Amino acid sequence: MFCDIVGYTGLSSKLDPEEVHALLERFFAVVDAAVDRYGGVIDKHIGDAAMALFGAPRAHGDDALRAVRAALDIQTAVAETLGAVSGQLAVHVGLAMGEVVASTVGSDWHRGYTVTGEAVNVAARLLDLAGAGETFVSGEIYLATSQAADYELLGPQAMKGLGSAVEVWRLTGMKRGAAAGAPLVGRRAELGQCRAVLSAIAEGASGAVVVVRGEPGIGKTRLVEEVRSIAAGMGFARHMGWVLDFGTERGHGAVRTIVADLLGFERDVSLEDAEAAIVAAKPTGDDSLYLRDLLEIPQREDDRSLYEAIDRAARARAKERVLTDLIEATAHANPVLVTVEDVHWADPETLSLLAALARATMRSRAAVVMTTRIAADPLHAGWRAAAGDGLQLTIDLTPLAPAESERIARCFPAAEVFASKCVERAGGNPLFLEQLLRTAGDLVDGRLPSTIQSVVLARTDLLAPNDKRAIEAASVLGQRFALANLRALIDDPRYACDALLRNALLRSVADGLQFVHALVRDGVYASLTRARRRQLHRSAAEVFLKDPVLRAEHLGLAEDPRSPQAYLEASRNQESLFRLDQAADLALRGLAIAIVPHDRIALALQVGNLQLDAGRGEDALEAYRIALAAGAADADRLRTLIGCAAAYRLLAKIDDAFAALSDAEPAARADANSRALAEIHYLRGNLHFARGEIEVCRSEHASALDVALRLGSPEWRARALSGLADAQYMDCRMARRR
Repeated sequence: MFCDIVGYTGLSSKLDPEEVHALLERFFAVVDAAVDRYGGVIDKHIGDAAMALFGAPRAHGDDALRAVRAALDIQTAVAETLGAVSGQLAVHVGLAMGEVVASTVGSDWHRGYTVTGEAVNVAARLLDLAGAGETFVSGEIYLATSQAADYELLGPQAMKGLGSAVEVWRLTGMKRGAAAGAPLVGRRAELGQCRAVLSAIAEGASGAVVVVRGEPGIGKTRLVEEVRSIAAGMGFARHMGWVLDFGTERGHGAVRTIVADLLGFERDVSLEDAEAAIVAAKPTGDDSLYLRDLLEIPQREDDRSLYEAIDRAARARAKERVLTDLIEATAHANPVLVTVEDVHWADPETLSLLAALARATMRSRAAVVMTTRIAADPLHAGWRAAAGDGLQLTIDLTPLAPAESERIARCFPAAEVFASKCVERAGGNPLFLEQLLRTAGDLVDGRLPSTIQSVVLARTDLLAPNDKRAIEAASVLGQRFALANLRALIDDPRYACDALLRNALLRSVADGLQFVHALVRDGVYASLTRARRRQLHRSAAEVFLKDPVLRAEHLGLAEDPRSPQAYLEASRNQESLFRLDQAADLALRGLAIAIVPHDRIALALQVGNLQLDAGRGEDALEAYRIALAAGAADADRLRTLIGCAAAYRLLAKIDDAFAALSDAEPAARADANSRALAEIHYLRGNLHFARGEIEVCRSEHASALDVALRLGSPEWRARALSGLADAQYMDCRMARRR
């Protein structure tokens, strides 16, 4: 907030210096008292102007409303008190809000606490626009306070130094009363639907899929917990997985967690115990290979070559079949309930496996219950078609009814005075309501935050310094994390989360700790300065040295120069586990931030090879071109040209493929690179085959076989022989036609 006296320069020319000094003293006394009364702080006095802050260094949750009230009080007090002493006197005020950096700034000789950011500039420009007795506010202030204050729209205004116009509103006063909330529906009908579905499954021969959708904090998890409780009473075996937006350590994926639970072991079990559980499941054929993949554990050395030889699409189909078989076998003895939370964060592979789970319900007494956000729901028509023709029920949660909200409020006796205000402000969102009720007693005059993020910041500001430091570090680790990792990150091996658990910011889960809701984590994380985030993510990368994926993600968020190389290592790690979509995604993320040519070439080659393996020719070709543009030379250029040829072959651009191989061959022969030569001959043979040039095709594959024999490579020997077999087969067909 900026506030100063209108016409001060002219007024000071008419008064002697002592009178001007006395006027300023009285003016600043009025302003400072109003700011202090509403929990703000005076940042500085400059001439006849005052700059005040609300929300820093301490957030209250309703800081925009506090600033508005302070501005109105200042306008009234100046007119009533100073005007009587100094004749007609008026002030103008500018208010703006937004993301700023709040910290000490200065030099070794002088340092002071202040804020910097665009919101400061906007507030100063609004002050310049406002006339005598006027308070102009930005659109953000209006949105945050319009339920309590009246405004007049002035429209977009151009402001010096800002790239775009700012929507401006004139504050005209406080509303006389708040509007009543609209009637809301409860949860009885939804639970009735779920109970009926579970009863039908328990007594029948088939299952169902239930999708619970709703806005963040509306109570999806709470409903699922109740469904799990109902299922337990009906004799269901219950298994649960979570999809996390960030912070998932290897082996903690949603499907992996469910499969491990179905096989009867904890997620942190040793590799030997996991292998024992696989043997106990009595897999047939090659099913043990697919179970290892589902469990995210490495293939045994003697099985690895076999698994690599299996077509990627065939592996995906087999994993889905094994997962389906596992569910059906488990449901043979008792009905099964599988719940998966936060599906809106799922990757394509996870969604495909969830569709397989859904298909399993058509042939077994199994219920699959999933939660997702409406705005980001990935369970679209295509997914539902892939999920089969079984029963699919979608439940869209709406806000709680006032009576139900009041029932929640009665569980917080300390907030009794503010309960009705909390119920009204929460608008039927149970997460928002609970956070408000836990905070209301600590807020001045019962003024309540207007958003969940605001109330989260207000609550964390009330924590002891070590607990506040811990919750900030926890937000960097992600939605779920281990206490040991948090202790390592804050360098406090004895830290206990008692205060954070007691204040319902975190809750205990089977494998560690979890934020009570993603919005709580998001609110804390958003409050961190960019420098603080980078520092915490850099430290977190050291905590996860043994997890290449998490290490890369943290280094990336820390904007660390090591992050491109870390993404490359993480991509190769996931590739070794046959998680090729994840490997490609990690390589692409590394390529997007890589600047050094060496990093760009290595990552582009990795992306190209993975996209080529997935059959995505255009994407592979684009990646190889990036490698060439980055200056790929020698062995890298050779690999890039061969990759381009393979991509052109996929795209049926035969002439371009021949040209790329011609460019690559001299380098392969000059370096006596036998593997590259074998590949060049093999690809050229395939290209001639596509043209129907069988004799040349046979000759190229024979050359590939000669190189493979010299190289002693079973892989390229097999490929060359397959090419010769294709040529012989086609030659026989042509002979029969003749």
